[in-house]
Order: sequence, then C-alpha cells, then structure tokens
Amino acid sequence: MAEPELYFMRIDEPVELRKNVLETTKMLIRALQRYEQLKKTRQQKTMELQTLRGIMKEINQLCAELKHVLPSVDVKLPKEPEPKKGNQKQQKGKQAPREDSELRSLEKELRSVEEKLSRLGA
Repeated sequence: MAEPELYFMRIDEPVELRKNVLETTKMLIRALQRYEQLKKTRQQKTMELQTLRGIMKEINQLCAELKHVLPSVDVKLPKEPEPKKGNQKQQKGKQAPREDSELRSLEKELRSVEEKLSRLGA
C-alpha cells in the first residue's frame, strides 16, 4: 500500500494560536462545570418536588380522614345584598340599622340559648 502524502502547513504565530486554543478549552471547561451544576440543581429540584408531592398527598389523606370523622353540618351563610347604584352615603345609612338589627337578633338568640342551658343545668 502506498503511504498517504503528508502536507505541512506553516502556522503564523504558533504561540498566539496555542494561547487561543487553551483559552477556548478553559471556556469549554467552565461551560461544562456550569452544565454539571445545572444538572445537580435540576436533580435536587426533582427530589424536592417528589417530597412536596408526598407531603401534599399525606395532607389530602388527613383532610379526607378529618372530614370523615367530623360530623356533617349544613351551614347556610346569609347572602350579602349587592350594593345598589347611587349615593354611597345613603348606602352607609341603610347598612348601619341593618347591622344593628342583625346584632339584636343574634343577642336574642344568644340569650335564648343561655336560658336553655341554664334550664338544663338546673
């Protein structure tokens, strides 16, 4: 077999070329280090997310168990009336007596409950 022909090429400023190659290698190594750090961070994030999912699953199970253990109670919340368009001063004046009447009715209910409790205790 015939040997391949060798060609030689003259390199101008070989020291400068070698310096550029080494600087490029240095930049490549830094990029690889950053990539490895990114991989570690992603791996840590995945582990933390798995831990969080486990905790959330446990919380959901405990909430379901708590709902099962607690008695069921129907709670009806009073609906708040939508404010009518108009003067805001009039709305404030209207709401104050209503709040007073609600407060009075709640106080009456509280007194009746206290009376029932005192009858049961006596």
